[in-house]
Amino acid sequence: MSEAAPPPRLGWMAPVGVTLLAFGLRVPRALLRWDEVSVAYAAYADPAARMVQAGDWAALPQAWVGLHPPLHAAVLGIGERWLPIPAAALGFSALCSAAACGLLAARFGLLAGLVLAMSAVAISYAAEINNYPVAALGLAAALAWARGPALHRNLGVALASWSHVLGLGAAGALSLMAGWRAGRGAAPVLGAAALIAGPALTGALLRAGEDSTFQQPAVDLRGWAAGALGALSLSGLVQAGLLVVLAGLGAVHGRARHQDAGLVLGVLTLLYAVFVLAGVAAHHQFPYLSLLVVPLAGLAATAQGRGARALVLVLSVAQAGPALAGDLGRLAAIRADLARNRAVDAALGLARCGDLLWLVAPALQADDDKTDHSAVLWRFSPWQAARRAVEAVGDPVDWRFGHPRWTGGLQLRTSTELAWGPLDAALSGAADRGADAYIVLYDHAPATGLDQRLRLALRAWPHEERAVGDDLGLGADLLFIIPAAPGTVRTAPALAGCGGGAP
Repeated sequence: MSEAAPPPRLGWMAPVGVTLLAFGLRVPRALLRWDEVSVAYAAYADPAARMVQAGDWAALPQAWVGLHPPLHAAVLGIGERWLPIPAAALGFSALCSAAACGLLAARFGLLAGLVLAMSAVAISYAAEINNYPVAALGLAAALAWARGPALHRNLGVALASWSHVLGLGAAGALSLMAGWRAGRGAAPVLGAAALIAGPALTGALLRAGEDSTFQQPAVDLRGWAAGALGALSLSGLVQAGLLVVLAGLGAVHGRARHQDAGLVLGVLTLLYAVFVLAGVAAHHQFPYLSLLVVPLAGLAATAQGRGARALVLVLSVAQAGPALAGDLGRLAAIRADLARNRAVDAALGLARCGDLLWLVAPALQADDDKTDHSAVLWRFSPWQAARRAVEAVGDPVDWRFGHPRWTGGLQLRTSTELAWGPLDAALSGAADRGADAYIVLYDHAPATGLDQRLRLALRAWPHEERAVGDDLGLGADLLFIIPAAPGTVRTAPALAGCGGGAP
């Protein structure tokens, strides 16, 4: 099949404009993701952060997070060392997601970039502190540069294969296609791809043999279909079907000038199905769909005629509008909550530099669609440093220890439950440095007995309990104050952060 002429060049303004539009649509989601769950996600990069801190750069390729290749963990680990600002991590993800839209616009045309920019599921996962936004950029780069110079093509292979296992599959398929096109010159093309992606493939295969790899729940097709409809939105699902049909018709009539996108979409869909059926991926979580949208958006170039292209664009607007409205509404709710008097405000009014503040709230909503939000963590600015509390007792990746960080001179921990052993370890650490401890329990009424379990856990610690603020349906906030022993002198670690820095 011969490739038809490329779309008319729109210059640099179209890709830049698409990137700016995409970033603007993702900024509200990035702000919303400053919550307790994002703090937990960031903790997964702690092994990479320790490697950077120790100067062990050669070990970074081993900093896998489960089955996820180490590219994002390495970037986040470097950021933890030199720019430990939560807004930077959130903004980096949003920027990667937006840049993927610009790349598609530059290679596949304006409509392709707009489809990805306004995709509801792409917006949902655009600001996560994990590897999916980086993987979206890697896939876009692999697609955009698949037929370009060798340097660009190999860079796309590297970004895709080292950001996600689906990207590894896409990079492999595109490399084989490039080798087939090269004919007798295939050896250098395939050799370079193997050299770049081979270690990532080896790492994935080694980790696939671990027992924990296949422990996701059994597939519930009805539940998956309902969740996928919610993630894609009805307009997104209609748009996806339309683009696949248009790509098929284009292939029949010799107009499929972007067969690379169709190839990658097929490979990713097959891998996603295999992962779900094998128990590698959970059927109720949909970040994989945010990656499938990348090649799907590339197929927008096969839309022929003004009517088809207008319909594709209208379906995109139908996704972006409700997504943006929902995010702005949730941001307004956060702003209103900041005016309330809550236990966290009381704790911050009492706490001194070096004290421990532990925020506890049950998980009232699954985090699958990324629409959950919290105003409590917004009492701390995402633009101030939040360094890992490396001297804290316990594994920073273990959620039971609350992912300790130093921010505003306080040791901040967040969790959905309190395990007795880690709680005792944290309180003992605070006592050893002469610091007071404050535990804030909020939005806890649906979690039956959580307040009673906390009281039992604190029996061995002299403490004061206060109810703060009004009960708006989720229970009044509770504040537990565990003072340092009388006469205890604060040690240097507890005082090092005074003045707003991090110990």
